[in-house]
Amino acid sequence: MSRPDLRGLDQRPLYREPMLLAVLRKDAPSASGPIDLADFAGAAWVAALTSTGFQAATEMACRAAGFEPRIETRVHSYPMALAMVAAGFGVALVPRLAATAQCGLVHLPIARPTGLVRQIHATTRTADRSPAVRHLSRCLVEALKAAT
Repeated sequence: MSRPDLRGLDQRPLYREPMLLAVLRKDAPSASGPIDLADFAGAAWVAALTSTGFQAATEMACRAAGFEPRIETRVHSYPMALAMVAAGFGVALVPRLAATAQCGLVHLPIARPTGLVRQIHATTRTADRSPAVRHLSRCLVEALKAAT
């Protein structure tokens, strides 16, 4: 995948969080610990709509694990993805901050493929030296740290 053109922009990393696999408790492996995403190659998948901006996350992660996901349901948000998993429509990748507790669901850490994270950045114009922008960036970092 090509990287975005950031000419004229300053992009500062704010937060990195692991992606987790949301599954029904009854479908979770009996062994505890991180899972191999390839173990769910035969599962139905819940993924983002192509208009949401994070539509490629599931496809890219599954391809890195060596398979093409069978996406049967597309949704507009992580809460909706979790609701669909809870209703038995499939499994879904979600970032840790979105992995809210729901009856019957577990969120499994992923060992393979390695490095599945969501990165959150603050992007501003390089020419913008506003103290308000710098202050907002600091507030975002503090809020994200407090949320974990």
